[in-house]
Amino acid sequence: MKEYDNGLDQFRKAVALQPDSAEAYYGLGICYGGLKQTTEEIQSYTQALNFKPTMLAALLDLGTAYFNQGSYDLAIRYYREAVAAKPDDSRILFNLGAAHLKKDQYDLAVQAYLQVVRIDPKAGDAHHALAYGFYMLGNYAEAQKHANTAKRLGTKLPEDLLKAIEERLKQPAGK
Repeated sequence: MKEYDNGLDQFRKAVALQPDSAEAYYGLGICYGGLKQTTEEIQSYTQALNFKPTMLAALLDLGTAYFNQGSYDLAIRYYREAVAAKPDDSRILFNLGAAHLKKDQYDLAVQAYLQVVRIDPKAGDAHHALAYGFYMLGNYAEAQKHANTAKRLGTKLPEDLLKAIEERLKQPAGK
């Protein structure tokens, strides 16, 4: 924690010397995040974006701060802005999918995770999330396909999800 306190001192000095520095405010956000001071973290990232609206790191970290706070709508907003700035970043797309999952928006989550595996076919966690998303959407064949891919890639899946997919696939169509 001491390194974050030292960092805060340094970034506060930087802000005092250059009050319009997006980078200095971003650094404050990182330090506040490390100290679990979410309100100040969010304020710092927001201030960084006031000076540099397309600062990718601030967009992503602000989305993550809101996600960790349970403010999923705001997390989605900033993750979408980050995706607009860098559409082929699988990390941002994964986070966007996770926020949609938290809101039970399975169709949107699946869209985001499909983009992740298009970019990185070996993203086992994205295949795991796709297995869950497709299961929740009632597309059990796709759920099984992604569950199998995740397992093949070494990603551990919950046994109850695997059993639920298998049970659904055994049921006659329409049930």
